Amino acid sequence: MITVLLSLLVATCRAQTSISDATAIAAAAAAAAAAAAAAAEKDKLQATHMVVLGNNREVPKMEIYPSPIDFTMMEEVCVGETTKRKFYIKNNNDKTASFAIPPVKIDSFKAFGNVEDGDFYVSRQVSQQNIARDDSLDFEVAMKAGIPGDKYGTVTVAMKDGSDFWFNVGGRVLRPKVEIHKTSKVGRPITTLDLGDVTYESSSFYTEATNVVLLNLANCAAQVTGIKKIESYRNHNGVEHKFGDSEELGFYVPPIEGKSVSYYSRIFTTVEFVTNGPGRYEASFEILTTDPTSRNRSTQWHMSRVHLPHSPR
Repeated sequence: MITVLLSLLVATCRAQTSISDATAIAAAAAAAAAAAAAAAEKDKLQATHMVVLGNNREVPKMEIYPSPIDFTMMEEVCVGETTKRKFYIKNNNDKTASFAIPPVKIDSFKAFGNVEDGDFYVSRQVSQQNIARDDSLDFEVAMKAGIPGDKYGTVTVAMKDGSDFWFNVGGRVLRPKVEIHKTSKVGRPITTLDLGDVTYESSSFYTEATNVVLLNLANCAAQVTGIKKIESYRNHNGVEHKFGDSEELGFYVPPIEGKSVSYYSRIFTTVEFVTNGPGRYEASFEILTTDPTSRNRSTQWHMSRVHLPHSPR
């Protein structure tokens, strides 16, 4: 009886070992099949004698990382601008080849990065559906600058026989960066400017102006439409009074009409301090441009000044 039980135990162990081995073999076979399929796809692409040229250089098939050398990495552009690059498809086959419809398309399936619809598009398709042996046809890829950031897209050249090939294109969209600086210290943007104490000497209005400059530090022209007072208030004897945007008491910036400021150019203006009574005055401002995406922390600043009552002698 014991012998029979031992025999059954051995048989069970062998069966489990066989199942485990079979599972491992199946998994290895599946992995090998997937690797073979990927290799076959790459071999198929490499065997295609259709090549794409950019800047007179061959664009590698399945190119993941764009390069300025072959025009797949486009130049930096500003918000609202468009840049284009021309590519050539050359037929090195020994016979005429036919394109699918559409011959060239762009999507973000293989892309990475901050991609929005319409960032990249085919601005000009190839001129015909067939390409003869040793012939070449050109097409154009354009990038329209929308939201600032790094952009990537995938260009696919579709062939009628299914031997498609693709490569990635990229570019960067810039935004203007307009900062406020003191004219005496250009190079140090103002984020918080405390003008210190001043003595209030009479019941009349007291006015003082601080010269400042708006400086564009990005390689993009900006259209400055104004400076907005975000908030402004006066605190006197523990009582806070908030001023409206249009009130000139406290800190006030004279209106700035639409002015264009190119890279590293300047707009000179003043910030006026107007008061008719003692207290601590504070205000926050924001530079407004025609590009709404440029409104960030670098366009805002805060100013303060304490106005002391005059002490009779």
